[in-house]
Amino acid sequence: VTLEVVPDKFEISGVYPNPFNPVTTIDYSIPQESYLTVKVYDVIGNEVATLVDDIQFEGNYSIQWDAKDFASGIYFVRFNALGKTNVRKLMLMK
Repeated sequence: VTLEVVPDKFEISGVYPNPFNPVTTIDYSIPQESYLTVKVYDVIGNEVATLVDDIQFEGNYSIQWDAKDFASGIYFVRFNALGKTNVRKLMLMK
């Protein structure tokens, strides 16, 4: 029997590899059903990608960002859910 543990907090638990070329995986958890947005921004604050924009159930998730069409540089992935925001820095090196 596999028991799935419900996370107790909203967090980004991992970004790997980082630096990356051209795909990175982002692990995150949400403790209760919530509307979630996950967006990527460039270093000057322009939104360049939306990875999630939907209601998600509580649990642990992994998403990938394929940045093959983007220039090398620093990006930020921003999560918004449950009235909270989490941000992680990403480095794309081609």
